[in-house]
Amino acid sequence: MPLPKVVPVGLHFRRREHFRTDQFIEFGEPIEIVDDMVPSAMVEAVQQGGWIEPPESTVHRLRDALQEQLPYLTPNASTWKEHRAVHLLAHAEAREQGKKLHTWEEEVLAARNVRDTWPGSSATFPPQPLGGERMAHASEAAELLETAGLDGRDLGAKGQVFRKASWGRVPSAVLSVVLFAALLPFSITSLGLQITLGRLLGDSTDEGLDARTSFQFLAAFFGSLLIWPVVAGLWTVLVYLNHEALASALGLSSSWLEVGGASPLLGLVLVFIACFPLFWASGKSFASAWDVWVDTRKAWTRFRFPAEEKTRLGRLLDKINS
Repeated sequence: MPLPKVVPVGLHFRRREHFRTDQFIEFGEPIEIVDDMVPSAMVEAVQQGGWIEPPESTVHRLRDALQEQLPYLTPNASTWKEHRAVHLLAHAEAREQGKKLHTWEEEVLAARNVRDTWPGSSATFPPQPLGGERMAHASEAAELLETAGLDGRDLGAKGQVFRKASWGRVPSAVLSVVLFAALLPFSITSLGLQITLGRLLGDSTDEGLDARTSFQFLAAFFGSLLIWPVVAGLWTVLVYLNHEALASALGLSSSWLEVGGASPLLGLVLVFIACFPLFWASGKSFASAWDVWVDTRKAWTRFRFPAEEKTRLGRLLDKINS
């Protein structure tokens, strides 16, 4: 049996502490574990159901191999302020070429190219600050946007500071909101409980944002297995208790639950099963409506951006691309 390999993984999240954010996952070159890295004593211990620690030389060898790859799979910036500036530079350079970075993956790779080709930059750990007047201008512009809740995606085409709202998306946005409103009761009873559980678990830890996000992930992942069946059962009971009122409202026969002329049991089972795709659809509609809200809020922020700061931002962008 061949020995396993260590595969470095880069997890890129736009805002890792948010419930909904962009993500990009990439894999580095596998690191091989060769025979001389695994002593026979370790093999024998594992075969007998035990364990011994690997040799120090093996640990250091793997560590050094990982260290060569991991910086390229991370932001590799000295500060978050510098990280935001590098991403703004990536958008500004694309804008200067008449292009746009449409996805988070494109933005991450473009920012990496900016960082790796920066004059005087070197692959060191910890990373050294990127200097120069252009970086100072980019950092100032990025912080202007960050303060307003904006980023490089909000820049307009060359010659415009901000992009304009896309009115062509209004029909789909209205449809998303209408669908969300129609499925809101299902969203509140199913996903609402999951979100509450994730919030309570996340806020109960003092281990920082990463641990908080992990608890929220657990609630999201296992909540549908633990909470949805209970909520579906409650909805089924509610339908049974109000089946005559529902029949009257929908113009159905009072015996509509008696599928095939049998007892209402089969109909109630079908109602129970139908709850799960409804819960899933309510989650999708919630996400779409949330995106509409975020896009609308950012469009309003761009429209109401103070004229003085907008002029200042325009000057900084000109200096960045000069």
